[in-house]
Amino acid sequence: MQKLSILVFFAVALAACGYPAPSTVQVLVDTFPAGASCAVFYSGNLIGSIEPTPGITRVPNEEQDYLVSCQRGGFEEVSAVVHARAQTRTLWQNFGSTQISAAGGASVAFALIPRQRFR
Repeated sequence: MQKLSILVFFAVALAACGYPAPSTVQVLVDTFPAGASCAVFYSGNLIGSIEPTPGITRVPNEEQDYLVSCQRGGFEEVSAVVHARAQTRTLWQNFGSTQISAAGGASVAFALIPRQRFR
């Protein structure tokens, strides 16, 4: 019984040394039509930019809300708050499980509206 306890202890300790979760996750931004310039903000600070769309920027691997703002000549500026999920690893993944888990990050797509010209 003592040998089994020691074996379990070392197996858990080895699993804890598995691959850590990534430090960043992706935020995918797409626009229709493509070719916009977008910025990703958190608490008023620029976190990343995408130019031109579609594109990806990386944000910290944390559960956070980000403001995504996009603009393109001849179209109205658009923005939205997107929630990025954190990507984590389970104990079973450290043991080599092929279980598919939800990926972290976020994505957003905007339909750009042509700017109105007043006559």
